[in-house]
Parts: sequence; C-alpha cells; structure tokens
Amino acid sequence: MRHFFILCLCLSIFACSKNNSELVDILRKTATIQFPLDSLTNITPYFSQIYEDKGQEYLYYANKEAYTIQIYNIASKKLEKTIKLNRSGPNQISSYRGFVIKNADSLYIVGSSAYTLYLINNKADVLRKYTWASDDIIANSELSDIGIMQVHGNSYGIIKNDTLFVLAAPDLNPHKANFYTKGNVGQWIDLKTGKVGFVLNFPKIYCQKNYSYLFGHYYLTSNEKQELVYSFSGSDSLNISKIGSWSFFNTMLAKSNDISTIESLPAPLGGVTSEEQFYKYMQTKPQYAGIWYDKYRKIYYRVALQKDDTIKNAWSAQPFSIIVLDNNFKKVGETKFPAKKYHYLGIMVGKEGLYLPLGNANNEEIDEENLVYDIFKLNETK
Repeated sequence: MRHFFILCLCLSIFACSKNNSELVDILRKTATIQFPLDSLTNITPYFSQIYEDKGQEYLYYANKEAYTIQIYNIASKKLEKTIKLNRSGPNQISSYRGFVIKNADSLYIVGSSAYTLYLINNKADVLRKYTWASDDIIANSELSDIGIMQVHGNSYGIIKNDTLFVLAAPDLNPHKANFYTKGNVGQWIDLKTGKVGFVLNFPKIYCQKNYSYLFGHYYLTSNEKQELVYSFSGSDSLNISKIGSWSFFNTMLAKSNDISTIESLPAPLGGVTSEEQFYKYMQTKPQYAGIWYDKYRKIYYRVALQKDDTIKNAWSAQPFSIIVLDNNFKKVGETKFPAKKYHYLGIMVGKEGLYLPLGNANNEEIDEENLVYDIFKLNETK
C-alpha cells in the first residue's frame, strides 16, 4: 500500500539569549534582500535553492500555484527566467514535489507519483524519465525495499559522480512497527543506467520509541569529504554515512541547549492513541529539523524546533533555534528565533551567509508583494 508523505514541520525567527556554558547569539543579521513577486507567486517558500554558476548566484523558486520554477538573479534581484512545466502533452509532468539542479541548463523534477524522476531542460522539455516502480506493482503490497523519493525545502538531492542521492520514505504504513525496523531512509539513482537502490535504516531510537508523528521528518546534506549527513527529528545526534558504504559509520551529538528530550507518543511502536494527539505532537513538541553544510565557511547549521503547547492547529508556528557546528561537528553556538516570523523550510545557504525567509504564513506583517530574506552570518566578535 502506498503512502504519500506531506512533510508538515514548523517554525519562525529572531530573539537572543545567553547560556552560561555555551556561546549563544552566534548568528547576526547582516542584510535583508527582496525579490518582487507577481500576483501568481506564493510568498510562502515551498521549495527553493541557491545555485552558483560561473561565480554568479541564482535563486531557484518553486511556484506550485503557477506550476513554474522561477529563477532570480541574486545580484540584480530580478526575475531572470521562468520554467513553465507542462501538465499535459508529450512533456507532461502531471504533478511534482521538488527539483534537483543538474546544471544551469537542466533540472531533475521529482514527480508526485512517488516512483518517477524527470530530467528536463530550461524549456521544460522532458529529456528522460526514470521509473523504478509502478502503482500496479506496488498495489496492496508492503515492500520494505521500495521507497518514496523525498525532496523538500530542507533537503536537496545531491549529485556526485553521475549518481543522485536523496532521502526516501519506506513504502510501508508509518503506523506499523516495520516502517521503522525494516524500512530504508536513503535512495540512490545511477543517472546513466537508471539503476536504483534503497539503503540506510532509521536510528535505533526509532525502533525503541514511538516517533510515528515524525515519520517523514528527516533531512540530508553533504560535505567535501564524500560524506552524507542526516538529521533525524527524534535524535539529538547527526548520523553520518560515506557515499557507497551504505551504513552509518558515525554519530555526532548536535543537541540544542533548550531540548532536554524528544517526546515519544504514549503508544506501542508505530501506533497512535488518537488523531488529535498525533497532530498536537507534530505541531507543538520539540524536534530537530533541517541540516545544511555551508561550504563557504566550513560549518553546519541545524534547526531545533522548541516546545510550545499553546499552538492550536497552526503549522510552522513554533519558535526555533539554529545550532552552529564546525567542520568536525563541534558545537560553536546556538541562536534563538521567535515564532511566526521566518519559515524554516525555505532556509538556504549562499556566499553571503544563511538566508532565512520571512514568508511564514502565520506572520501578520508578511510582505505580500516581495519575497524577503534576512541574511545571517557568524558573529565573529563573540
């Protein structure tokens, strides 16, 4: 049986506090940048990424309402190109959940059919289609060796040596124990041959405690050492794998000062006591989120969502902090941000620093005419 995963996570930003034992306020705002929007562009970032080509940076922004991918020149702050995807015809992509940038001329589009990847050029012509399963094959089955490709605002696909590495969600019921005990969380695709593999397992803690409300909440980045670094929402630590080895060879603590424990559901592994409790945990309880490697400053950023039991039926409303780690995963500081201002799913890394979008739907002061980012850098005076 196939399960589609809509990653529902939460957040926003800006406030500072000191901790007696660790450096805080490690990030400081250095600039604000904005891009003008038309009436068809959603101001809440769904999927976006900064791409550098020949020394120039571009913002790729998924506009699902208009079914386009918009490319902005960061230096000029102007819309430079719009790729209009086709819902029908010979270049049909009926729906999509994200993209992976191959180069300035082509993209991989992750189809919502869960088992499909498209290679397109910048005119939206489909150059190749990759398929590793079908509804007919999967129907009424529960196979632990098949997964649903996951790309979202906090986890881009990674291309190295003609192989694409992405997150995967097991094509199993997340409310059953075997989702966590047998399912794989990683997927690779040989972009030349089309061969696909599903690898890596959940951390042991997911097989011991019930974190089903976090079933799709894990994130991926990479560094220059051919390492893949995973952040699981229910774990204080980062899990690290070498490309090609397909096992986690190391775990590194990356804990928030303000999260003592990640609460598990009071039910057997995979079970749910009630739908109301499931969503309340998802929206209000502390958890970890995205992980980014900053190649310009040789550091990592990890988001930690803070507990807020006052939230009622609102997504992305929790306050959060950003943990900063050095190239050896040593924590160098943590900065807190308030609720309902920034949207953590749209955070990006660029030459100028860490881009935090102000497009949180809960922000009462949201700018509806511009796509706005605050840019943060390390506070080197501390």
